[in-house]
Amino acid sequence: MKSTLLFWRLTIVLLVLNLSGKSQNNSVNITSERNADQSVDFFYEKEDFGSFFLNLTFSHLENALPTSYKGRLSGMSGKFLTIKPMSQNSSIGYSYTYTYIRGKLFSF
Repeated sequence: MKSTLLFWRLTIVLLVLNLSGKSQNNSVNITSERNADQSVDFFYEKEDFGSFFLNLTFSHLENALPTSYKGRLSGMSGKFLTIKPMSQNSSIGYSYTYTYIRGKLFSF
C-alpha cells in the first residue's frame, strides 16, 4: 500500500515538473550579428509553425537612433531589423528585451 502511494506521488511530481518545463519553451529565438560597417542585424528562428507577433524594445542603445520593432514573423526564420550607427567610427552598444504572442494583431 505504501509503495503504491509513493509511486503515484512520484508520478504526479514528475508529471508536474515535465509540464512546467515545457511551458518555459521559447517558440521564438532572437539573435543579433554585428557587420563590418558597424551595423547590427537581428534575426529570428521559430520552433513552431504559424505567425507570431514580436515586440522588441531596447533597454540600452548607444551610437544609434532609438528604435524598436513591432511586427509579424511569418516564416520559420529570417532577418527582421537592422540598426545603423550614427558614427561609423564606433560600434553600437545595445541590450534588448522581447516578447511575442502567437497569431497576428489586427493593426499589423
